[in-house]
Amino acid sequence: MSVMENVLTEYSLVERVHQSGRTIVYRGVRLSDEAECILKMPQNEHPLPSEIERLEREYETLLSLRIDGVIRPYALARYKN
Repeated sequence: MSVMENVLTEYSLVERVHQSGRTIVYRGVRLSDEAECILKMPQNEHPLPSEIERLEREYETLLSLRIDGVIRPYALARYKN
């Protein structure tokens, strides 16, 4: 089973929204409460530390913003590494 098929057991992937050279973005559902969500993950199963750091910075930036229309992150989760 690939990373794209089973990213985290807590989420169900509905559809791929975007794919770049570094990341994949999915529309999904959090299984615990059926909340709709967006999941962004590294393209590679073993990303470079700099790619992980970039995703961590994006998460922290979004978490600090309190602006209408800006998506609020639910969580930052690690998969494998």
